[in-house]
Amino acid sequence: MTKLKSRTAEQMTNHVEKTPLEELAHLVEKHKDEASQEIPVPQQLIERILTAAHETDEHLQRAQKQLMQSEKMATLGQMMAGIAHEINTPVASINSNIGLFTRSFEKIRMLMDSKKMLKEDRQNRQMMRIITTLEKLNHVNTTACSRIVQISRSLRDFARVDEMELRETDLHEALESALVLAHHEIKRRIEVIREYGDIPKCPCCPNQLSGVFLNLLINASHAIEGKGKIFIKTFKDEDAIKIQVTDTGKGIPPEHLEKIFGVFTTKPPGKGTGLGLLICQQIIEKYNGKIEVESEVGVGSTFTITLPTQPKSGQN
Repeated sequence: MTKLKSRTAEQMTNHVEKTPLEELAHLVEKHKDEASQEIPVPQQLIERILTAAHETDEHLQRAQKQLMQSEKMATLGQMMAGIAHEINTPVASINSNIGLFTRSFEKIRMLMDSKKMLKEDRQNRQMMRIITTLEKLNHVNTTACSRIVQISRSLRDFARVDEMELRETDLHEALESALVLAHHEIKRRIEVIREYGDIPKCPCCPNQLSGVFLNLLINASHAIEGKGKIFIKTFKDEDAIKIQVTDTGKGIPPEHLEKIFGVFTTKPPGKGTGLGLLICQQIIEKYNGKIEVESEVGVGSTFTITLPTQPKSGQN
């Protein structure tokens, strides 16, 4: 068996720039017909091969984790679409009943005010209180059903993660859809302050951007311990649209800022995959945009998304 023997970098001969594996293959080819049983391999080449192998392994691991995350998102999308569909049927029935109750209460009111009713019945305070209470409950049910319909619609739209068709999208609608889905994380604890500017529609897949916005909002809510605020600001900057999400949370330590767009998380097990911001960055870059972050420990963080008003040539 051929034995590989290393030598120092000073003994290397000049060669055309090649990849480490190409250099190794060249050496083997050069010495394969020699009587010697040893092929001299420079130490520097061995180190380059090991470095390249390590980088390749990291790349494969990162790609595997991204693939797993994509499969999870696809499965979650299917589940969400199914749930939204199943919710719509009973909600439609409840809405129909609410409409019937509303018309019935109106008829009861008209009947109570009619001269056909006995005077003592028209002036029965207990009866009027009961009718008023039922009307209020009916109004609460109407509001609750409207809320369920809104959540169901947002779930259905967000679940369409595989739709790749670009269309002119109102980013404010995408933000509001994300806020509906993030409501359970921010209600009664975090005040959301909208500073929406006059921005044009953006050519993109709206469900993908809603997913990016949802990720930023969830991260912002997790960064806030107790009560706090989330500011959402949109504005036009020359030929670009900017969306800023600012929180009053604990901030990101400087040593973590350069890692947050990689496979990295500071959340405890079960609270995050470490792939959220990485996927967000890939989606934004697909639209020839960028996502940046500024943070100060103890003050909060600001994520800024920049998107072109028109897609550049060559964009899929």
